[in-house]
Amino acid sequence: MNTRQRIDSPAIPDGTIKTLVAMFSFSDYASGQGEQQSLKSLKGSAEAQARLRAVFEAPRFREAGFKVLDLAPCSDAVEVLTRLKEIGALIRSRPEMNVVLVWSGHAQTFDRRLRLATPECVDPLHEASGVPADELITQCGAKMARNFCVVIDSCEAGGAFLDFAGVAASVQWSPVKPD
Repeated sequence: MNTRQRIDSPAIPDGTIKTLVAMFSFSDYASGQGEQQSLKSLKGSAEAQARLRAVFEAPRFREAGFKVLDLAPCSDAVEVLTRLKEIGALIRSRPEMNVVLVWSGHAQTFDRRLRLATPECVDPLHEASGVPADELITQCGAKMARNFCVVIDSCEAGGAFLDFAGVAASVQWSPVKPD
């Protein structure tokens, strides 16, 4: 049974959500075989993500129009990209919405590009493992949101800077006028 919350569900009615906090949190990864090993479990990361979620679900944030959406579990990179595209559809339908995208899990930089590990990844990571950090922006159509913030909780997270700067330089942002 798939227990993930659909992004277009009635839990996100039009007009009531001002800020969507979309959270990916990966703490367990595939079992390695042969020379490949399992990536280290990140139980502490999952606990930190739960604490962050509790902050955004506090009454003062809910009253201010915040909605937290868990985007995990996802089984692999394809499912992560699908979830990002679902967020994109939501953003296109609600361009006045602010979006905070939180990613927590393993990552590694290859040739100054950050790759974010998804559940099927094993150690050692390689250049085609997981998803590139810039896909967090491009796949969900971030340029359509009123404001868009990405928070990456991983090793080498600074490696995403050049990826994000490149995306920002290549698109024309479509800001929504303030209320």
